[in-house]
Amino acid sequence: AETARLLYLGIVGDTGRFLFSNTSAHTMEVGAQLLKYPFDHTAELNKMAEKDPKLMRFQGYVLQNFEMNDNGFAKVQITQDVLKQFDIKPNEASQFVNTIADLRGLKIWVFAVDEGEDIRCRLRSKKVVINDVAQQFGGGGHPNASGVTVY
Repeated sequence: AETARLLYLGIVGDTGRFLFSNTSAHTMEVGAQLLKYPFDHTAELNKMAEKDPKLMRFQGYVLQNFEMNDNGFAKVQITQDVLKQFDIKPNEASQFVNTIADLRGLKIWVFAVDEGEDIRCRLRSKKVVINDVAQQFGGGGHPNASGVTVY
């Protein structure tokens, strides 16, 4: 049961709760088989979704401060001042890369976090291959989810 629970949570995380394009019929079948084991998947999913109140406030900041142009490109820039304002670390901020993913008309977005000595840029897209852009700057990743560090 413990192994099934951990595998299930890994699949849920890697597929964005079965919403990402890497979710195949086989993935769903494996998830269904894992649910046959005795663990409370609803409680586990609720636990995964819980956020510290300061992180919820930060999520509100992201929703109020993204920029999107008419071509479907959006950006979120998180400076050191913003990290200090919400008392969060760069890796906590980066958990919110997909906060704006549901914007109508969105095609590509970058979530840039100033980590002090460098800026970590997480690139995401809907159907547009973007890992080639990350590679041009020394980064990499998947066709629709990539990253690069810039200075």
